[in-house]
Amino acid sequence: MLTPVSFKTSTAVGWILIAVTIVVCAAIAIVVHAALPAKVDEELLDGVLVLRFGFPAVAVAYFLILFAQCSVSVAVSWSTAQTPPLRHGLTLGLAFAVLYIIGVQEIMVETSPFPAWGSDFVVYQAIIGLGDAIPVIILCAITGALLANGRPRTAVGHRCSLAPMLAVTLTVGTVRWAVSALGIIQNCLAEYPTAVVAWGYLLGLGFGIGYVLLRRTNQAVNAVVIFGVGLNWLVFNSFIGLVFSGTMADALLRGAIDAFALGLSITLLAKAGRFLSPGTQAGERAGNG
Repeated sequence: MLTPVSFKTSTAVGWILIAVTIVVCAAIAIVVHAALPAKVDEELLDGVLVLRFGFPAVAVAYFLILFAQCSVSVAVSWSTAQTPPLRHGLTLGLAFAVLYIIGVQEIMVETSPFPAWGSDFVVYQAIIGLGDAIPVIILCAITGALLANGRPRTAVGHRCSLAPMLAVTLTVGTVRWAVSALGIIQNCLAEYPTAVVAWGYLLGLGFGIGYVLLRRTNQAVNAVVIFGVGLNWLVFNSFIGLVFSGTMADALLRGAIDAFALGLSITLLAKAGRFLSPGTQAGERAGNG
């Protein structure tokens, strides 16, 4: 007979429940994708794994890995969370969800119908994004609920400020603009300069929202954002690399560059925070006195 433990997911039952939830949420995302009118033309997909195992198998494996990383992030970051378990899961789930909704809007002429669809592409991709976002919020909330141990936790004492969000937005967006202009990653800057640049800053805003949310709810916000949200973004980006031949290196590179830009913005924020902290200023005034 199982005995109560403080960390429920340390039991076999807890992990089985999370595994089942991962499978169910992955199935929901796949069903949403399959139910939309513009289905994937599998004849255009020439990735090695697609040719070997078929597109359905690759898609299933992709969502299982993507969502499993989300659950692991929720579980691992629980030790430094400063909120009740359900809120902890919901917060991280929202951080993932925002990126999914933004991420599917990236304009890649070779792999999207944007040139033919125009604004309809945005609407269609928004539905696709919600099809990924809603299941991940549900998944993270359930994973968080399984972490309940009755210990009261209070939120981290950070004031709500738009400055960190703005800093992350500008850093990530500017880095994306620069690597696109330099041709380091494949892009459509020449064909759609306004849309590509705007999307880069929108991506930065997505990271910024996640950072601000987690900054108020987790003591190890930097590690959670980089190794939780940032790593998940890398996995999210790998889908194109899985289904189209010769695109994996670029897909991983763009994800790694985004994660680097995110880390850079966090580092700059930390340095600025130490420089401008009231304690530092008070000490300087005392020393000058």
